[in-house]
Amino acid sequence: MELIINTILGLLLAYIVYEYYRTFFDTRRDSLMAKLVMGAFVLWQLISMPVFFDIHITVRTTISIIFTFVVGICFNGSIIGKIVFALIYSGIWFLTEMLVGSVFLMLKVDVVKYSTLGSAICQLCMLLLVKLLQLFFRHRSMRNFSWKYNGILMIVPIAAIFFSYQVFTLTSKAGTKSDIIISSIAFALLMVSLFFVFYMYLKLADRYELKRKNDIFEKEIALHSEYIREKEDVMNEFRKTKHDLKHKLLNVMDLLKNKKYDELEKYIEDIADLKMMENITISNTDNTLVDALINYKYETAKKRGIKLTVNMEIPYNLPFDNADLCVILGNALDNAIEASEKVPKDKAFINLMMRYAEENLVIVIENYYEGMSRRNREGKLITSKKDHFNHGVGLSSIQNSLAKYNGQMNIEEKNSVFKLYIIMFS
Repeated sequence: MELIINTILGLLLAYIVYEYYRTFFDTRRDSLMAKLVMGAFVLWQLISMPVFFDIHITVRTTISIIFTFVVGICFNGSIIGKIVFALIYSGIWFLTEMLVGSVFLMLKVDVVKYSTLGSAICQLCMLLLVKLLQLFFRHRSMRNFSWKYNGILMIVPIAAIFFSYQVFTLTSKAGTKSDIIISSIAFALLMVSLFFVFYMYLKLADRYELKRKNDIFEKEIALHSEYIREKEDVMNEFRKTKHDLKHKLLNVMDLLKNKKYDELEKYIEDIADLKMMENITISNTDNTLVDALINYKYETAKKRGIKLTVNMEIPYNLPFDNADLCVILGNALDNAIEASEKVPKDKAFINLMMRYAEENLVIVIENYYEGMSRRNREGKLITSKKDHFNHGVGLSSIQNSLAKYNGQMNIEEKNSVFKLYIIMFS
């Protein structure tokens, strides 16, 4: 019976660590190494049980902590971020064991005799905590926050567990019934306060997300207005041309009747050069948002002496949220225009290709650039501007929008040409 219980506890602990990481990072589903590491971790949890091998507690604890770090390989994300959260997990686990031990002492329960029960309670507490953290940190409003902010927020439960441990430890020394009741009430109030702290933080995150979406929708409305204005200009040109067409045809008939062929040829050439042709936009897919956005960026690039060419093969309707398309295309083209402004006018160009096939949208944007791009330790591009907070968020915003569709973004730099590859799965 003891063997079965310990086996279950070992598997449960491996599951808790996996779910803990999954709270803050995305799983690597295509990595063989990740699967091997997770399998080795599960195997270690089983063979490290006292019923199998009598491993010294210090050695067993050290190897378990190392495995906790290594399990991070199973997930995408910053290496430093995974190390930080591994340390946080180890701290929470250590404090949870201390807390359960202090409660046992307060209730005068033999810790050694009921060590298996204590381990089970610790793991159940950790599982409950992890599931509560998942409800909070995997909320849609929290996905746009950096792991740094989430890591700082994790100090709150750590402090709460440490405070609870101190309270129960002092109560176990006093040993009176009234002290136990007061400690239990204090612990309950602390948990309620902790809930409200996270609840208020989530509400603030919702307000931040709402503001971000409002900014996107305002931009989308402006683009729609620009699109309507462009269509009205084209229609006005058509009306004007239609009004003049009768008179032009009468003039043609007169020249033809009088056999003034040279004048007729010149007149027809003049008619063919319609002014309305100057107002034909670069993107005419009938997709209102995409056309408005690209035509607006085209005018912006044109005013700055940048040649922007497009190759569009997309349908009228796309199965993606307009706000996400606005974020992805807008930020990508803004980055390309900004980079093109820093190069000589004769070299500045931007090529945009969009193609929708087999329910997938592929976007490729390339532009000429000069100088060296800056990257962090993970190889990700970072802004070269001094104001890191307000700049350099373009690519991260694109990645956040792509995450909703399990999309991918790749960057290629070769021969001073920057290429951004984006794919969205419907």
